[in-house]
Amino acid sequence: MKIRFPSVTTQRDRRTRYGGKSSQNLFMIGSHGLVGLMVFYDTVIAKFLFLLMCLTLFSLGIIGGALVLPATDFASQRILLWISAAIVGVGLGALGLLVASALTLIFKRAIYALGRVAANDLLESRPP
Repeated sequence: MKIRFPSVTTQRDRRTRYGGKSSQNLFMIGSHGLVGLMVFYDTVIAKFLFLLMCLTLFSLGIIGGALVLPATDFASQRILLWISAAIVGVGLGALGLLVASALTLIFKRAIYALGRVAANDLLESRPP
C-alpha cells in the first residue's frame, strides 16, 4: 500500500461457511490478522517488541516480588512464580505468532514474485 503498486479491485460473492462456523483455530485467525498487518511491519514490529518488553519487565517484577517475600511463605512464592511463568508464556506465544506471520508473508511474497516471473516468461516465449 505504501509503494502504491498498480492494482485492480474486484467484488466477488462470498460463499457461505461450511456448517455456519469458522474452520480456523485461534492461532490461524491471529496469524491471518498479523499477515494483514505486516504491510505496516515497521509500526507493528515496534509495538510488538514494546509489548514483549513490558511483559518481560512485568514478569521480572513479579519474580522480584516473590524473592522479597519471607522464605517461609512458600505458597505465595509459588503462586507468583507461576504467574510470572504464564506471562513469559504469553510473551513467547506472541513472539512465535509474529515470526510465523512474518514467514507467511515472506512465503506469499515469494509465490507472488515467482508467479509474475512465470507469467512474464510465458508472454515473452509466445510468437508474435
